Amino acid sequence: MTEVEALALIPAYVDVAVTSFSIYLTLTFAYFTVAYLAGAQLTSFQAFAISSLYLVGSGSALLCALINIQAWGKIKEQYTTTLDEFIFWNVDLWLAYMPTMMTVGVCLGLYFMWNIRHGGTNDS
Repeated sequence: MTEVEALALIPAYVDVAVTSFSIYLTLTFAYFTVAYLAGAQLTSFQAFAISSLYLVGSGSALLCALINIQAWGKIKEQYTTTLDEFIFWNVDLWLAYMPTMMTVGVCLGLYFMWNIRHGGTNDS
């Protein structure tokens, strides 16, 4: 594979990683919406079921994003030196940033559901 072919593959991997992140955001906003609108009325089983589905879906989106980040990183590492000068094109940065950000989002979502179900304080 030439450097030009490798450079053509990288955007495909990045696109799939971004799509995975978009799916994660969709799941997160749906979960927050369910928690806010119906969280207090859900049975324990319903809250457990929706939270489990959220965890599985977000975990799958995270794994897909990480796999694609690693894939473009391997191509960049083997075939390209052109992109090394761009600070935000650093694979290690993205491999640390994405799971941290997505995990914090999942924890906040689960806490939000727990807080609504257990009568959190009203700031009105």
